[in-house]
Amino acid sequence: MITTHTCYSVACATPGCDPWDDGTPHFPTAEQAIEHARSCGWTVVGDVARCEPCSRAADCDTTGHRWGFWRPRVVDGVPFRARTCDHCWANDYDPPMADLGALFNAARVVNAITSEETP
Repeated sequence: MITTHTCYSVACATPGCDPWDDGTPHFPTAEQAIEHARSCGWTVVGDVARCEPCSRAADCDTTGHRWGFWRPRVVDGVPFRARTCDHCWANDYDPPMADLGALFNAARVVNAITSEETP
């Protein structure tokens, strides 16, 4: 016998986000689906739902990041600073990551040439 079942599920409104590790849970009522999502840290406002990481990111996009302290770092001989948002876990770099990528690549080239020339 083939039957039709109506169920409710909650999906994150952020494009490309699929936060349910074990598959999307389904519920007999919309209220139960919303209650479950909220119990998992989701934010549900009207018919828009966001998982916890996407909620935190959206909050920081709106209200600004809550940056932690700068930490000094060195990669391949290139010194820089890094910090993490205490709310959404975004990272920030000084100099910016786009510049660091070029510096890291240059340092690898220089380090490779130097290491080949030294006995």
